[in-house]
Amino acid sequence: MNLVGDAILKNIDNIDDIDLSNNTLQSFKIESGSIAPWGGRFSLENGKANNLWITMDNVNVSARYVTFYAQKSNLQSVYIKNCKFEEEDGTTVCIDKDVTKKNPQYGDDVIVEKCSNICSLQGNLTVSLEPGKWGDYNMLDIGEIKIVNCTFPMNGFYLNGAKATSFVMKDCTPNQEITATSFGDCEIDNVVIENSVLSSVWVHGVSEIAGSGGIYSTGAKIQSMVLDNVGFSGGLQFNCEKGGYVGSLIIRNCTRSLSIETAEPIDVNLENCTFEHITEWKAANIYHITNCDFQNGKYITSFVGTAKQLEELLNEM
Repeated sequence: MNLVGDAILKNIDNIDDIDLSNNTLQSFKIESGSIAPWGGRFSLENGKANNLWITMDNVNVSARYVTFYAQKSNLQSVYIKNCKFEEEDGTTVCIDKDVTKKNPQYGDDVIVEKCSNICSLQGNLTVSLEPGKWGDYNMLDIGEIKIVNCTFPMNGFYLNGAKATSFVMKDCTPNQEITATSFGDCEIDNVVIENSVLSSVWVHGVSEIAGSGGIYSTGAKIQSMVLDNVGFSGGLQFNCEKGGYVGSLIIRNCTRSLSIETAEPIDVNLENCTFEHITEWKAANIYHITNCDFQNGKYITSFVGTAKQLEELLNEM
């Protein structure tokens, strides 16, 4: 084939693997229809594309993995909306792209909106059959990642192999009672999660990858994280493992309880929260508290100090 322009798969059921490499595409779109359990691999590599867009709209996905291979295709944006992913454990969406010359006119983002059971978004990080070596290590290098009005399976949502200027999650809920959002090997300047029902937020650290023969993850490196109106039944757990990094953590409008476990001390900003109690594990963090209401109506307009110093202040009030 020698396709030029836009490729559209519309109202096709049980889509298998599609190979459209070596075609000069401007966009690739899957509209309605379904992806078979054994399918989900879309090859779009070519080196000829001009600002490639990828879109999935109203697609039923039975596959556990959907992968877009878009090396050398100048991929600019991916928009996934109104899709129903694998019902039991959810679907991982992998985007294999190189670092493209960015053209703001064509966007620079990955957006997942109004989708059910999305469990993970990843670059292409695969372990080689040869012990101790990567097969592929292609980070999803993009400007912005947005997850909006989506539901997650029991294992929650996992971002891995991504390098982005910003990550935004908004108005998301679990299909199960308890779920988490976690960050694996990532480099992100700004993370904002708001108005989402999550029991915990995890920033993973450095650890050996099981069965890899000695390959280690690099952990998540996040410069700034804001959690605004995030929690489950009034509670929120935050974890930052050894080797993970969060430069600044801001928690707003959290109610009832907060549990924080960090391997190294970090600055924690608490704003406009109402707590019954705060539990801290491992490192002694520094808390910057503004306009927060604690147990039995004890109100603090401004405070800077450790959890122990906060407890002493509350006991004196």
